[in-house]
Amino acid sequence: MKQALTRFDFTMIVISLVIGMGIFRTPSSVASDAGNQLVFFAAWLFAGLVSLCGALTFAEIGSRYPCHGGFYNIMSITYIPATAFSINWATLISNAGSTAAVALAGSEYLFSIMVDDTQTINSLHKKMFCIGIVLILFAINWLGLRMSATIQNTLMIMKIGMILLIIVSPFFITINHPILDSGISYKSFSLLAFSMCFKSVFFTYGGYQQTVNFGADIKDGHSQIPKSILSGFAVILLLYLLINISYVSTLGFENLAQTKTPAAQIVQHMMGEKAGIAFSLLMFFCVMGYVNVGMLSNPRVFYAMALEKLMPKRFGVMHEKTQVPRASLALFTSIIIVTLFLTSEFDKIVNVIMFFDSLSFIALISSIFYLRKNNISLLTTTPYKMKAYPYLPIFFILSYLGVTVSVIINDLMAPLIGSIVFGVGFGMYYFIQKRNTSS
Repeated sequence: MKQALTRFDFTMIVISLVIGMGIFRTPSSVASDAGNQLVFFAAWLFAGLVSLCGALTFAEIGSRYPCHGGFYNIMSITYIPATAFSINWATLISNAGSTAAVALAGSEYLFSIMVDDTQTINSLHKKMFCIGIVLILFAINWLGLRMSATIQNTLMIMKIGMILLIIVSPFFITINHPILDSGISYKSFSLLAFSMCFKSVFFTYGGYQQTVNFGADIKDGHSQIPKSILSGFAVILLLYLLINISYVSTLGFENLAQTKTPAAQIVQHMMGEKAGIAFSLLMFFCVMGYVNVGMLSNPRVFYAMALEKLMPKRFGVMHEKTQVPRASLALFTSIIIVTLFLTSEFDKIVNVIMFFDSLSFIALISSIFYLRKNNISLLTTTPYKMKAYPYLPIFFILSYLGVTVSVIINDLMAPLIGSIVFGVGFGMYYFIQKRNTSS
């Protein structure tokens, strides 16, 4: 295999996997759930701390086990095969849903410049627009990993530039709102409201677990993966903290809680209506960036599962010239399109995604205990080792258990759908094993 990714490529992929459309959309949902600035900023800081613990753990996991489709391969050596298959199956469905959710959120920005009320737009039109984005990026990814990575770098740099524009907005707007109201004290903190913010903030911080799928695509993965994850996550934490301060300062907390397109409104305040329209148009490219990195990552999991004979043989073929598992790419794209047809609302998808993500995060993070205990390391005898082990992964696991409980309280349909998908995964595994035995 050619190792087509550089450290810069990989760092951009880390940032792209986390910064999708979420940070331009979910702060409004978090503000609505939080009720006041104290709870709002506490939720973002807490989720950032938990995610940093997760990033440090994944840095060590990636250093110890750099390979194609690392998410599946690591699970397969840590758990019994049926459990590993079922969790990966559910995670891939969740990732497809996450990609669909981001595409739908992006469509809200684009349609906001076409009509006064986006609620009047037929949901079918939104779906067809999003499917068009997906198919364009499918064609780009089909042509090769190097081309996809180059486009990804360009789109990510553009997105970071847009975030920086929001961050500096308080310096260019005459009327700024207080970041924290003087009447708010620690007595204003509500634990229930704090927990209700979890699904949105953790959704916005999620995605970096997919970095382990590119272990074989970067030279010296055992050393470059930790460096890329840590440097990428440092950028993410800084940008998220600063942009949320700007949202509150520029729009005001109450206004932030009521809008679905806060970033476009800020640019419109700064530079006029036409600039706001241009910014909303640029959000289209941000959507392309997140969808693109999802198509880069997830097909590699199908590829790894096919090599274990848990998928048809065609999904385990990596095109020699393009470095793309084309059949796996087509399958993942199909799942995204089906998900788009089944739903049309961003917030409804997030609950289900977070239920899946919480369980898969816990399962994959827990593999560090197995890797450490058995001293497993593929390419080096001195892999990266996180500090404060095992306290950081334990803190991460307990926090995500809290996220799971919060999602269940907020939406009982999420665990029901999750149980069905996990059950289908177990059934598929035993069916495939039976077929393999008979053949």
